[in-house]
Amino acid sequence: MFTLGKQGSEDFGMLSAMKEFTVHAFFDAQARVWCGASEELPLRTEADTLEHLLDRAAEIAPEIAIENGLVQKGDRVTIHLTVDREIAAA
Repeated sequence: MFTLGKQGSEDFGMLSAMKEFTVHAFFDAQARVWCGASEELPLRTEADTLEHLLDRAAEIAPEIAIENGLVQKGDRVTIHLTVDREIAAA
């Protein structure tokens, strides 16, 4: 397992509060897409690559957090992406 971090896509200035959310990612082999979900934030999304999944989560997380009263407009939102992937040993 490893973790990647990325700030939301909006520039909120230097004096804003910061809230961190964890998005858990896994690869759906049948659909051939990366899926991401968060227990802290009602966020579910998918993308063709892991990097695109992180970009997508960072893009939509601030708005979802505001709509659900988890942050205020102007707060900084940081996404930590944790990845679980099984790889068959040789």
